[in-house]
Amino acid sequence: MISIVEVVEDDIPRILEIEQEAISPPWTYGSFLSEILRTDAYFVVAVSDKLQITNHKSQMTRAGIGERKLCGVAHEGLDKLQITNHKSQITGAGISERKLCDTVHAGLDILGFMLLRLIGDEGELLQIAVARDSRRCGIADILMEALQRYALDNALKSVFLEVRKSNEAAIALYKKHGYEPVGLRKNYYTSPVEDAVIMANEL
Repeated sequence: MISIVEVVEDDIPRILEIEQEAISPPWTYGSFLSEILRTDAYFVVAVSDKLQITNHKSQMTRAGIGERKLCGVAHEGLDKLQITNHKSQITGAGISERKLCDTVHAGLDILGFMLLRLIGDEGELLQIAVARDSRRCGIADILMEALQRYALDNALKSVFLEVRKSNEAAIALYKKHGYEPVGLRKNYYTSPVEDAVIMANEL
């Protein structure tokens, strides 16, 4: 099962590893730490865990230390899952997702991460990346679906992003989730220098 949880500082080393596999130039530890502290950022990781419903409060537990805000859960291959807290219910085969207000105790296997910055009633997707050994497993789709839900829940009018012009796989992912090219930034990227395609999703 894949859960979407808010980032904490202990996640940053793993995020840096994933970023170095996928994004150039990479951010620094301090840059990611500052995003955790911001109130206008949606910064989450996709983690693989075992979810245990322990009582009527639907508490989500995982071995390890710390306590986290659980932002959503994607249940793979389930016919039906019922959670009584807040009268919540997930049904249907395949992958589903729902918003939770419970907490999760962290012993994490981080598979990917996503960072969205709020700008008024718009959002800018600053980063999204999946660990190399977890690609082609639907993790990026789960992160993009979490982004869409967050944007709708927070009444955003649009979300935009920049992507390397040569990154055909990422462009295809964004198009799958409703984003369309709206412009070009010349020589936007470094290491190597490359144009950025600006894409937007009008909500």
